[in-house]
Amino acid sequence: MDDSILEVRGLTVRFYTYAGVVKALEGINFDIREGETFGIVGETGCGKSVTALSILRLVPSPGAIEEGEITFKRNGRFDDVMDLDEEELRRIRGNEISMIFQEPSDALNPVYTIGEQISEAFYAHRKEEMVKEVISDLEEEIKNSDGFRKRILGFENSLYQKMLENPDSLMLEFFSNIPILNRYKDRLKEEARRRSIEMLEDVGIPDPEGVFDKYPFEMSGGMNQRAVISMALACRPNLLIADEPTSNIDVSIQRRILDLIDDMKDEFGVSVLHITHNLGVVAENCDRVGVMYAGEIIEIADIEELFDNPLHPYTEMLLGSVPSPEKERLPEVGGSVPDLISPPSGCRFHPRCPRADEFCEESSPALKEVQKDHYVACRELEGE
Repeated sequence: MDDSILEVRGLTVRFYTYAGVVKALEGINFDIREGETFGIVGETGCGKSVTALSILRLVPSPGAIEEGEITFKRNGRFDDVMDLDEEELRRIRGNEISMIFQEPSDALNPVYTIGEQISEAFYAHRKEEMVKEVISDLEEEIKNSDGFRKRILGFENSLYQKMLENPDSLMLEFFSNIPILNRYKDRLKEEARRRSIEMLEDVGIPDPEGVFDKYPFEMSGGMNQRAVISMALACRPNLLIADEPTSNIDVSIQRRILDLIDDMKDEFGVSVLHITHNLGVVAENCDRVGVMYAGEIIEIADIEELFDNPLHPYTEMLLGSVPSPEKERLPEVGGSVPDLISPPSGCRFHPRCPRADEFCEESSPALKEVQKDHYVACRELEGE
């Protein structure tokens, strides 16, 4: 656990619907190490996004986290997210754990411009850094000024110094209520604008200055998705959860986004949870990967090990379905994805598994280490 930033144990989630109880996640176990990209791959509806939302305790109604521990490393100690109050959770969300949502509408407020929302991310999570930048610029201006101009700049500088020392200062609150004096904040707004436009440019948005003043409804889904990505990266979190981050984006921009995430990981030591159904993205961008099926993680391994030596029958079939020039015909995974209101007894994959026997119908195998750092949930391998 020492080298982990996140550890999930026994995570179980249910959705209480009129049709019945959806058993969305069943005893999920995995960890994410510091500075690594951990991928979760699986078919649509297998529980990948629910896993991501659970980490931030954002599972929507009628869902509920029934059991489990979600342990996150903060300031050198480990806290169980399930035990934190709402105030502590707000400190974590966006600041320490940031999420790129699959649907931009889940992250963007339609009544604020794109620029206002990205700027707010900077105000909330990088304000101290911005204030220091403004102070540095002011001190340079003061050196090159004299007379009344120098006194005005000195007064502004003292206000920003006070903002750095005590953001809740009554003096700052007093000045904020006087329009002519509140103008000192213009420098901070301009710094937030500059950084926001820079982030929009980094994610490949053309005319970033124009987009800064647009509302979400004025832009395409792909452009909004890139704006959401820029907001998440602006926070510079310790853990970035990327839920299908390039699903609505042109192929020409996808590589740029993935490279940007990798650059942030390398420069700041950010850990990444990358959720996708695209095995090609997993192969290129992840260090380790967990394979998910019907609400359960059934295999975890280093990326090279998984592709070279898949051990779970579902993983074998999943990798076998990847197109290649040598294959004339792609094999299929027979059967259909189970109904999670009434999932199969025992191993949830047994109705589709070519190697299943009667024991697979009776007991659900636990995720066990069968080789070094290679974990599999399969009765056939339990004795190895």
